[in-house]
Formats: sequence, C-alpha cells, structure tokens
Amino acid sequence: MTVTSDRPGRQHGLLSAGWLPAAPVLALVGTLLGTRWTTQAWADCPLGNDAAARSGLLLLTVPAVWLLTTALLIALQFLLRAKTGPDEHLFRWVVVLAAAVVLTLLYRAGMGWPEAIEPGGPCMQGWPLFPFGSKPGPGPQVY
Repeated sequence: MTVTSDRPGRQHGLLSAGWLPAAPVLALVGTLLGTRWTTQAWADCPLGNDAAARSGLLLLTVPAVWLLTTALLIALQFLLRAKTGPDEHLFRWVVVLAAAVVLTLLYRAGMGWPEAIEPGGPCMQGWPLFPFGSKPGPGPQVY
C-alpha cells in the first residue's frame, strides 16, 4: 500500500475509509426503495400481499439483498480507489451512485410483476423469496 500526501496531515491510501460508509447507506436506500416498489406492484395480488409473504420479504429478502448490495458496492469502491487517482473523487462518487441505481433496478426486476390468471382476473402468485427466483402460487394458465 502506497501512502501519499497532498496536504500535511492528510493521507491517501487504498485502505483509507473516508468514503466507505457510502456503500451501506446507498445499499440501504436502494434496497428500501426496491422493496417499496415491489410491495406496491404486488399490492393487488392476494398471495403477494399476505402476512407470510410480507414477513418473508422483510425478514429474509431485504437483509440478504442489502448485504449483497453493500458487498458489491464496497468491492467497487476499493477497485475504483486502486485504479483512479486522488483527483478523481467526483468520478468515483458518480460511478458508485450509478452502480447503486443499477443494483436497485436489478433487485426490482428480479422480484417480478404479478400475472393475472386470466386477462383482467385476479392474481394468485406471490413475489419470489429472492430476486430472479420462482414465484409461489399458480402461474398464468397456458392453453
């Protein structure tokens, strides 16, 4: 690890943690927004809106997605810190923020949207337990 200083008393190094707290905060905001978007999309679905499905989402999915998103953003921060110079601080922030937005959109896309059993009919599915997983309940009838 190389430590340099552009001002007395200030050090730049690979392990300096000045901006690392941004990863868990951005991950939390993205996870909460994605979860809110998911619950709104599934609000009209009886199976997607019951207490058991909501508990599974809040107790299992949200912490897992938050931990995974945080880990990915921290890894990206360390990679950017190693590959960019100390003068590219704004660039690093923009890249990490864009990555947080992309991960939030991936989370939301992975949770899917309800499909009615018949056009205009009720939905009897639930959201997946983890993004891009299978949905509980019957799917649309294909004849």
